[in-house]
Amino acid sequence: MALISATTIIRSLATLHLIAAYYFLFSPETIASHNMVVVLSAAVGLPLPDTETISPTLSQPSAISALLACVLALTAVSDLAATSTQAEVSLLYFSSQAPIRLVFFFALTAWSYSFRPGGMFAGRAESAALAAENLLPPGVDSLGRGIGSGMVFSWAFVEVIGWFWAFITLRDERREAVAKEARRKGD
Repeated sequence: MALISATTIIRSLATLHLIAAYYFLFSPETIASHNMVVVLSAAVGLPLPDTETISPTLSQPSAISALLACVLALTAVSDLAATSTQAEVSLLYFSSQAPIRLVFFFALTAWSYSFRPGGMFAGRAESAALAAENLLPPGVDSLGRGIGSGMVFSWAFVEVIGWFWAFITLRDERREAVAKEARRKGD
């Protein structure tokens, strides 16, 4: 049995989403200049989230940060509601959600890293070919320009860690529930 239950891990992730939603709504610069974001950005060679030049929408609350706050709050409230159901229902729901979210955030982390400035897929030749075929909007020089930032990478990386931990714990809890049911039927 795990030291921390999957429900506790998921509730912690939901609480983290609520906290992030609050800061994105009222003070997005606090998140952009957070030490974890700066350290992870520098560690993988992503542009540091300079709120004045890279993303001026993060220097003060804006429509974009408010939309992000609403999405994070909705995710948090729905996860908190799902963890408040019966244990079997919650286990079944998150057993299907955890792998999907894990794969999504892993792909987002890989995309952010691969399309960073100077990354393996941020070449000008590919972008020029796509722009010539009118597949990129005017003024966009790379598919991952907005995604290849330290903010996106840090968020996706933390989500990967959290959902991987939840996935492993859910798998153990599901195995224990099946063994308990088999013992009950055997008696």
